[in-house]
Amino acid sequence: MEVARRIIANSKGLKRPKGVLPDAVPVIHRGSLEWWDYCWLDSAKNEIHCTIWPQSGGVLDNGIFLPSDESRKVSAAELVIDPYRSEYDFIHLKDGAVLIPKLGYESFKEKLKTTNPPCQ
Repeated sequence: MEVARRIIANSKGLKRPKGVLPDAVPVIHRGSLEWWDYCWLDSAKNEIHCTIWPQSGGVLDNGIFLPSDESRKVSAAELVIDPYRSEYDFIHLKDGAVLIPKLGYESFKEKLKTTNPPCQ
């Protein structure tokens, strides 16, 4: 975890693949930089748009994401990505919310239940 913290702390100096926005968050998986995530709220449509870039380049996902808790509304201020918990197909926010792609929502939601079971 300490290695991951150092990577995040120095993220401004990291080499970003072509097309990765300056405000994208580096996501650490198993101690190494794997993805870059960026989300923003289109308040006119009340939609969260996210882009995930792999460190190898290109775009892994780009589209509308929804909270895994369908009753949850996420404000622009809450769109703070947790760089230690996000995965290539789930974006975890620091407040504990999880965003999943709208396209394939139900299957991603089932997968989320098996990879992140609720605490008891």
